[in-house]
Amino acid sequence: MADDATEALAAHLLRRVAFGGSAADVAAVAAHGVGASISSLINYDPAAVEALQPPQPPGRPLDLSKLPDLQLWWLDRMVRTPSPLQELMTLFWHNHFATGNAKVNSPPLMQRQNQLFRANAVGSFRTMVQQVTRDPAMLIWLDGTTSHRRAPNENYGRELMELFTLGLGTFTENDVHAAARSFTGFHTDRLGHVTFNPKDHDSSVKTLLGQTGPWGPNDAIDIILGQPAHPTFLAGELWKFFVGPNPTPAQIAPHAAAYRASDLSIKTLVTSILTSPDFADPANRYTLVRSPAEVVAATLRRLLPGRPVTERGIPGVVTVMGMALFNPPNVGGWPGGLSAPGWINPGTLMTRFNFAEQAAQTLPVPVLQAAASGLAPGAPLVDAWSQRLGVTDLTPASLNAVVGYATTAGTPSPRTAQAKSRGLVHLLLASPEFQLK
Repeated sequence: MADDATEALAAHLLRRVAFGGSAADVAAVAAHGVGASISSLINYDPAAVEALQPPQPPGRPLDLSKLPDLQLWWLDRMVRTPSPLQELMTLFWHNHFATGNAKVNSPPLMQRQNQLFRANAVGSFRTMVQQVTRDPAMLIWLDGTTSHRRAPNENYGRELMELFTLGLGTFTENDVHAAARSFTGFHTDRLGHVTFNPKDHDSSVKTLLGQTGPWGPNDAIDIILGQPAHPTFLAGELWKFFVGPNPTPAQIAPHAAAYRASDLSIKTLVTSILTSPDFADPANRYTLVRSPAEVVAATLRRLLPGRPVTERGIPGVVTVMGMALFNPPNVGGWPGGLSAPGWINPGTLMTRFNFAEQAAQTLPVPVLQAAASGLAPGAPLVDAWSQRLGVTDLTPASLNAVVGYATTAGTPSPRTAQAKSRGLVHLLLASPEFQLK
């Protein structure tokens, strides 16, 4: 049997890379070994999620040419995927290469980009950037399709270095202009047909980040990714996603080195971070806020495991929480976190609480009966739901309050247990221990 420290680390791992887990899930990870479980989670079958049939909402069929239906399709994948780390990495890349349908105006192209992120989720970052550079949604979003040899548009070249690969202070305006010239020649139509026109590409000599030559798109990508700043930059971004908000250079250095030595393998970088002492450090637990998509996916995975997401209103709830999937606020993505305008503020917090209540109140009676069967209101009922939801780290004061709520004076009945179960689910889903990870 695993010790308490191993089970606590297993629970932390599941919160960070698998939308959380029940007490049974935690025990299974601890018994398998945290290191072995990390390997299993990251070496997933990339085809497994594609075997899922799309959800079938009541009424009209799912129409992926409509943004709300596309959002529902993705949320369903987060809930039902057997490869949760793949979907979390897809969510990370969507925020990293933030692209919005508000400008692209084509849900099919947004889905195509989403599939690109999923296919390359833990693959080669070099391949990822090469494909993103040619992605029709990105070409529209950052004006690559209107960038011409005689009039290069600088948006993609600038953001590729500033937001996607290197970070601020690592390049000059001359580098931006040289990168823009290197990426000229790509064009796309609204159907997503991408072509490269050599006659519209600036093939003249240019100097990019100190290297001079007649650079084309792949040359520019290789030069940019070859900069010393790149491994440190990307390692820092993924460290903040998986570990905590404020890494030090010393904490980032070994992961950047492993990533550089692996020829830019995302899998190597993520594995290095997840197996590090910093990830395992108890001080780094509950330091990140679950994004709206993660809150909804974690809730539905715990309450109704394996059940397709068919409620058309669910994507709107995620949007009101502050995360309109496929429509980040700008090219910098969602700021997230606790500080304004992050995930937690008076408006979004109330939406989270209301969603928790709705999830509890709409739980099917058979689910309530199965979870509360034979349990009297009080501590046993609290324990049953805490284990199912994976909320087992309540402070003593919070635990006493929840047990107090669950305890009913008088003669208990099945109906009383069901009513108390709904209230308990609401309280546990609204707790800091569920909203944080």
